[in-house]
Amino acid sequence: MTTPIPGETRSFLPDHMPSSTLARRVRWHIGLSQQAFALTFRIDPDRLGWIERGEVEPDPALEAYLRVIDRDPGLVLAALTSGR
Repeated sequence: MTTPIPGETRSFLPDHMPSSTLARRVRWHIGLSQQAFALTFRIDPDRLGWIERGEVEPDPALEAYLRVIDRDPGLVLAALTSGR
């Protein structure tokens, strides 16, 4: 497990866990349904479902994106809506 940097938003997730569990726990941490989470964070809803069921693995970029959402969902939302 990594050591948090002072002032860094803390994740509630361990560094290593199955991708299906990671996706589900991040979504539950945010408190959204699968459909709402996918639409809010611009993730293909079918792909999110497949990942949560363990049918496919997310690519490294999507896995990193899920971890960023977990750490600071507000920052991600701000980035997604800036310039609109």
